[in-house]
Amino acid sequence: RAGRTAFIITLARVLSETRAAHVAIVDAHFQHPGVARALAIQTECGLEAVLRDGECDPQAAVWNLNDHVTIVPLGEQVPAENKVAVRLQSVLRTLKHEFDLVLVDAGPWDEAAPPRALECRAVDAFVSIVRTAEVTANHVSAEDIAHTGMRWLGQSDTFVPAAN
Repeated sequence: RAGRTAFIITLARVLSETRAAHVAIVDAHFQHPGVARALAIQTECGLEAVLRDGECDPQAAVWNLNDHVTIVPLGEQVPAENKVAVRLQSVLRTLKHEFDLVLVDAGPWDEAAPPRALECRAVDAFVSIVRTAEVTANHVSAEDIAHTGMRWLGQSDTFVPAAN
């Protein structure tokens, strides 16, 4: 709720309008999916169906918004299962071959553990989206993700107020 989804959608829109890149957006915020809702898209076959024992063909979960932006939305929450990271890794690797840039809304970085989407080892870099009013001790840094093999590209501060 710090503005991650809005940041990713805005970045994809800017890149689309400038034709700088062919972009895929993946909603991997498993506890609170929001990309489909933010774009007013109703899915019958979303990423959650692909991640659950192959209920859905991965191509059926891909939505082309225009010639330069594609999304892979979650229609509902995804329960914690060991196979989720492996299946997500396969989806992300396929997308990396088809698109110039794959943006993943991975959800919040919990102090105890990184988002489950980062377990799949198919993510190259990480940007932290945080509220400016939050204590900096809770922010993610390069040291926090060094063990994952990803690069930390930095932090984008938002001014979204914390929910009361």
